[in-house]
Amino acid sequence: MITPFTADGKVAVDAVAPMVEHFLAAGVNGLYLCGSTGSGIAMTVEERKQMTKAVCDAVGGKIPVISMVGACPIEDACELAKHCKEVGVSVISATVPGAYAWLRGEKHDPNLDEAVAYFTTLAQATDLPFWPYWLGGSLAASAEEFLEAVKDVPNFHGMKYTTPDMFTFQQIKYLSEADGKPLNLLTGCDEMYICGNVMGADGGIGSTYNVMPKLFTQLYAACKSGDYAAAKKLQININRVIALLIDTCNCRARGTNIVAGIMAVLRTRGFAVGVAREAVLSQPFSAEQEKALLDGIAAMDFAVE
Repeated sequence: MITPFTADGKVAVDAVAPMVEHFLAAGVNGLYLCGSTGSGIAMTVEERKQMTKAVCDAVGGKIPVISMVGACPIEDACELAKHCKEVGVSVISATVPGAYAWLRGEKHDPNLDEAVAYFTTLAQATDLPFWPYWLGGSLAASAEEFLEAVKDVPNFHGMKYTTPDMFTFQQIKYLSEADGKPLNLLTGCDEMYICGNVMGADGGIGSTYNVMPKLFTQLYAACKSGDYAAAKKLQININRVIALLIDTCNCRARGTNIVAGIMAVLRTRGFAVGVAREAVLSQPFSAEQEKALLDGIAAMDFAVE
């Protein structure tokens, strides 16, 4: 879920409830907060708390809320986890602190032992279910190595998996089930949702869900019913929108530039989300880029909703 900001750069708490109602009406059955798309890495501890509480208040227990509390010093992560417990979050999730080094143009050398130590301390902070967030190359390991390393992490029940390596994903799913400890696994590559489902995903978490939640809930339903002909058509249309976002937002450059595009679309739909923080962008999002994006969406031969 996008984190909305006011004109002076603060978390737009009043804009949260209308967004939540919109997603509920679209059939979304869970919300993931303060991750890459939610600008968590560009927010202070207090801001992340504000966003989390505002969403939980708006959701009112209707659907699960997952909050990303990592990518920060362990002390801050534990503080955020405890706050999540207080306000009604269902699951806490976390990347390791170095997972977003690429945003600063830095290199991150994955260290599984360090990651597991971070996860273990964080997962002990509360009794909430804990989901590691496998983002790109932040956890370089085979399925066997990963499961062996995290077997003693408290409250480890699932994972958000955002990398196109579906083989490792499928092996994690298969091996956890074979061990009698099946994990709740959700894919994070929007453009590969149907692939993740075939490989055993329980669902998906993604950035572009913000601009087309109905299409993704339809895709989820088609996959779950086994109607893969319909699912394929939906994935193709979804990927046409994703390709447009990648192109117009210059997503091949460093940064999570897609956030700016998503916020532009939401603004046209009446949501007071503000603009993206500079810390998550590699370049400003120009008026020309915004026009190209919005014109492209308007020209689609299906409803982008």
